[in-house]
Amino acid sequence: MRAWFDKWNQLDGSQKSVDAWVQLYEPDALHTAGPASHQKGTVTFKGHDGLRALATMTVATTERPAYRLESETAREQAAVFFHTAAGHWGGPSVGVQFAAVYTEKATGRRYVTPDAAFFQVQRGEIRRARISLASDERAKVEPQGKKKPPE
Repeated sequence: MRAWFDKWNQLDGSQKSVDAWVQLYEPDALHTAGPASHQKGTVTFKGHDGLRALATMTVATTERPAYRLESETAREQAAVFFHTAAGHWGGPSVGVQFAAVYTEKATGRRYVTPDAAFFQVQRGEIRRARISLASDERAKVEPQGKKKPPE
């Protein structure tokens, strides 16, 4: 699952970066995501061609992705938790919390959004993925040196 985030953050529009990300999935995989601003409901991308379309659309509308896994802290220790369960398809189901950090190309604004990802894995490849972006919790990232003073 760490590889998914690494490859997603490396998407730059090149065929090489897109192929590296797509190869994490089975050829007939399904990837479900929240809607773009002009859509309602979820959007499902099917197979490698659908995944390439998702990557192309994402690179066209956002830049500088810095998706990072969230750590949980307790008793002065921090760890990233991958919540796993055995799936009836013969592989694990994995859930993880993350933060999506990216810049909108149209506005130049940088955002951070708390999120969760759910993956079904079979034979080392993703067979199903569900990325859940909490767009109502999206926050604008202040540019360096322009932080608001405390009130």
